Amino acid sequence: MVHGVRLLVVSILLVVGCGQNARRNTFEVTYIANEGFLITMGDTKVLVDALPSSPYYANPSANIVAKLMNDHP
Repeated sequence: MVHGVRLLVVSILLVVGCGQNARRNTFEVTYIANEGFLITMGDTKVLVDALPSSPYYANPSANIVAKLMNDHP
C-alpha cells in the first residue's frame, strides 16, 4: 500500500512538473513488468521499479533490460 502511494505521488509530481513542457515534448509511459514503467519526456527518462529479479514476479526479458541499460527503450 505504501509503495502504491509513493508511486502515485511520484507520478503526479512528474505530470505536474512536466506539464509546462508538454507542448514542446511528447510525454510517454512504457510498461516494463509488474509495477515497473519508463516515463519519457524529451531527453528526460525516469525508470520506476522495473528491474526485479524474483521467481515470484514477471521479469523483463534480457533484451528489454539490455535496451534499458543502453538507453534505448
